[in-house]
Amino acid sequence: MKLFVDTANLEELEQCLKRGFPSGVTTNPSILSKEQRRDFRVHINDMIELLLKYKSAIPLSVEVFTAEPDEMLAQAEEFLGHFGHYPHLNIKVPVGWNELAVIAELRRRGIKVNCN
Repeated sequence: MKLFVDTANLEELEQCLKRGFPSGVTTNPSILSKEQRRDFRVHINDMIELLLKYKSAIPLSVEVFTAEPDEMLAQAEEFLGHFGHYPHLNIKVPVGWNELAVIAELRRRGIKVNCN
């Protein structure tokens, strides 16, 4: 069985990592909005620091903030620029008719994708 933690809460994430059970971590804009107001890039990098601290070589899926396909591609590249130092980064893309082309293009570029 694989358990994925759907969170952006740093304390919650650390408690899960201490227990060693997550098979992956996912987050999205609505989850991030519930946390301390600050630059989301700083927050995601703090999540990555926790994953590295606990030597958790598990996927971290960060969802794009837009519904526009071209902007999704641009955000995915931006996310890679900010978080690509974590080798298990996945770009999370909602599944819809127009998003299928985005998913295919990201995979063509060799970018790991998580779809929901």
